[in-house]
Amino acid sequence: MTDRFTLSPFEFFDAATRTRFRSLRIASMTDVPHLFVRTRVTMAGKSSLVRARSLPPKWFTKNPATTFEQDLPEMLQIIGHAAKIAERIARFLF
Repeated sequence: MTDRFTLSPFEFFDAATRTRFRSLRIASMTDVPHLFVRTRVTMAGKSSLVRARSLPPKWFTKNPATTFEQDLPEMLQIIGHAAKIAERIARFLF
């Protein structure tokens, strides 16, 4: 039997940050948006805060023909969609 768990609603926060120059093969960056994603997972009476951050160029699409400005909306849409699916699964299963 699978242990039951609860998942709090996802929260999203963003911040623009500057960084040292970094070459990432098909992209370079001197600044990067950070998307902070937060939720709390509780299972068997124990709770854990889950967080994610940073949206460096090309980590998601790997397509050298598109710009980061073109890729960013797609990344945000997919992250939001994944959060909604996780919330639905938590409600449906438990």
